[in-house]
Amino acid sequence: LLLCLKTMLMLIIFLFSFGNQAASVSMNEDDFLSLLITDYNKMVRPSNKEQPITNVNHSLSIQRIVKFNSNELELDAWMPTTWTDTRLSAAADRFRDDFSHISIPRSVVWLPDITLYQRPTTHLDYEPNVLLYGGGRMVYVPSSRIWTDDCKDVGKGITECSFQFGPWSYDTDDVNLMSGGISMYGFREHPEFEIVESTAVRMDYKGPCCEGYWACIKYTLSIKRR
Repeated sequence: LLLCLKTMLMLIIFLFSFGNQAASVSMNEDDFLSLLITDYNKMVRPSNKEQPITNVNHSLSIQRIVKFNSNELELDAWMPTTWTDTRLSAAADRFRDDFSHISIPRSVVWLPDITLYQRPTTHLDYEPNVLLYGGGRMVYVPSSRIWTDDCKDVGKGITECSFQFGPWSYDTDDVNLMSGGISMYGFREHPEFEIVESTAVRMDYKGPCCEGYWACIKYTLSIKRR
């Protein structure tokens, strides 16, 4: 009986301690989100005197070929996008002891408006939360079905198709777009076609509507029949 009482006492102490710890972490996250909602302006691009330009890294993670012919290519893809929000750096470091990262609704933070130029009306299939890490590092990985008609025959049965992504409303004085390249991790092979090569090239161009230069990333896939 004494042994049973000791065991129950230890269990109660453990559950009490664990419950307090969980409540503490939850409260910290709640405090952080409350602070974010009240003192943060999502309409303003993250920048300061030391870092006036926002560096944004954009990648393409191809999941499968949906449709392909000599004139057009349609893919399912993830688009990992990272940047640093300097306004959240101090707060993120303050709460680092309680959790490694926090999941934030995309509706309450600034997001880079990276757009597929071939089809600006492309809708995201899934709009996940943004993950905030120490130092204010933001990670956003939406998924979408993307399409292009920028395809050309380069000989030897190979067709090259390109997708161009870039900021819609920020020129290079505001956003420095960088490429993390193309990933085939998790790619589901197509029974008829295969991707034999892929490249990602970052370019600056002068837009037809506005002053200044705009950054874009041109992702090119070389495809041939099996």
